Amino acid sequence: MKKNLFRSGFNLIEVTMAIAIVGIGIAGVMALFPPAIEASKSANFQNFTGTMVNSVAAYLDYQLKTDWSTFKGKLKAKASATSPSTETNTDSWTEITGFTGVYKTSQNQDDLLGIKSEDGTIAAHVRIWQDNSNMDKAYFGQTEVTVSSNYRIRLVIELSWPIAKAYADREKQEFIYEFNKPE
Repeated sequence: MKKNLFRSGFNLIEVTMAIAIVGIGIAGVMALFPPAIEASKSANFQNFTGTMVNSVAAYLDYQLKTDWSTFKGKLKAKASATSPSTETNTDSWTEITGFTGVYKTSQNQDDLLGIKSEDGTIAAHVRIWQDNSNMDKAYFGQTEVTVSSNYRIRLVIELSWPIAKAYADREKQEFIYEFNKPE
């Protein structure tokens, strides 16, 4: 018997098809990277802002407990609340003692604060205003009670980011807190 001198292998068309299939698969996987990176950034921001909004609320609670009437009088309704500027330089912000990550902005107003991460990669403006609607009603369990609005305040804390964009073009998130006057 004669031995076959030719070995079987892949021809050029099969190799080309295999490379094309692998290339399409790699391109599909690579297309997933940008959305995944954006989702990761968004998740990091959400985690950071949750913590920072609690710090801002603690700062507001401290201010209200220190001098209820004066601080309450400084906070305006939404229509007249300060609109953040398009300042991008957070270096001029001064950190509020005792409230890590919460800053007075260069505008230095009580209804406009700033938050930023230690490394400076995350920064947002914080706008604060009073929402006085339906403040005379409170519920204890299912019992409705009338409470003077002199003893309660509802504050809206609005985050807007990125600070490099014009205010109208920013992403925004609002948090609502109610505070009762300390006795």
